[in-house]
Amino acid sequence: MDAEARIRAYHADTSWRSQVADYAGIPVSRVAGEAPADPVEAPLPRDAHELARMERMARADYKLALHREWLIALAASLEPGRTFCVLDYGCGASSFAALALEFPDVRCTLAEARPNVLAYLRWCAGRRADGRIGVLALSVRSARHGGPARLRVDVAAVAERFDAVVLADVLEHTLDPLRVLAHLLGRLRAGGIAFVSYPLEIDGDWHTPEAYFQRRACFWLLRVCTRRVAGRARRKRCGPLPALALAFARIVEPSLRLASRRFARRVFRERGAELVARVRDQAGRAVSVGELLADV
Repeated sequence: MDAEARIRAYHADTSWRSQVADYAGIPVSRVAGEAPADPVEAPLPRDAHELARMERMARADYKLALHREWLIALAASLEPGRTFCVLDYGCGASSFAALALEFPDVRCTLAEARPNVLAYLRWCAGRRADGRIGVLALSVRSARHGGPARLRVDVAAVAERFDAVVLADVLEHTLDPLRVLAHLLGRLRAGGIAFVSYPLEIDGDWHTPEAYFQRRACFWLLRVCTRRVAGRARRKRCGPLPALALAFARIVEPSLRLASRRFARRVFRERGAELVARVRDQAGRAVSVGELLADV
């Protein structure tokens, strides 16, 4: 099966619905929306609702282009008979790993911080029972207001070396993206693939001002350490340049992080009411401007 056929098959696949239903112990019709809910039936479990949303997002139309770029770079990197190790960091439903595992020599590590997602990923990996998926729990400290956004995640838990690192729509959610990127590029082998999708926007409390502020520095580091292969897929350079660039990034990162916090305070003062409204309307959560300011 060629790359385009793999991608189309993945996006058209609806077996995730029965998978979520089996995991949550509920009828598949409740996940798929194939039958009206019984008025006296308990509401859909929160975990099942969140996991179904995550699986749908993994197959969103905008990801078609990302998946094409990923498979082009991946196919060009595989060597017959050699195990190829992929890290999907902040993976969610891990569409990139799912596509990569179509190749028999690929092994994937799924790194996540959310406990409900970790439990689901471990269950899915056990269901495969082929030993090709590992699940890595990232330690995390919640925001001061206790919400699910603005989490402090410890990237140092990633200690192995990999042939590919996927950061798909992840860095914009972080408070220290340069630190995360520098660490993961350091765990990437020379010649390995760095796949980075990093939207440029501040939104709600999930796309952080800190990540917006540090984005230019992150792309500087990517350009120095890697060269473009296809779209957002890049290949790590050989030689001493990446090590020198990573050492420099680690030196300047603490100062840049402090500057990004000052920027975040200004954003929350000027746009806090707008961002709080976005959290309320899109995520159904209550957070105040004061809580956002207290978090920086």
